[in-house]
Amino acid sequence: MCTTYTNESRRALVADLKKKPKQQTGMFSKILHSQTHSLHASYAELLELVKAKKPFTDGNLIKKCAVEMAKAFGDSKMAEKFESVPLSHQTIQRRIVAMGEQVEKSTCSPSNLLP
Repeated sequence: MCTTYTNESRRALVADLKKKPKQQTGMFSKILHSQTHSLHASYAELLELVKAKKPFTDGNLIKKCAVEMAKAFGDSKMAEKFESVPLSHQTIQRRIVAMGEQVEKSTCSPSNLLP
C-alpha cells in the first residue's frame, strides 16, 4: 500500500490524517463547552426562582420569554442557546434537591462542628 504513494502524496496523506483527530477533538470540546454554559445558566435561573419563592413551572415561562427576546433582537444563535437551557420543573426540582444536599454536607460535616 505504501508503495503506491510518492513522497509528496504520502506527506500530504500523513498531514491530513494528523489533522483529523484535532478537528474531532475541537468539535467535542465545543459541544462540552456549550453544555457547561447551559448548565450554569440553568442553575443561575433556578437560584433566582427559589429566592423569589416562585413555582418551578415558571422556569419554562422565563425560557420562552428569553427565546422570544433574543428573536426580537434578531439574534438566532442566542435564541438557540436559550433553547438549550434545561428549565423544566422536574429538572429544577432535581437541582434544588442537589443544591440542598450540597449545602447540608458543607454545613453539617464533622469538621465544621468542631470549635
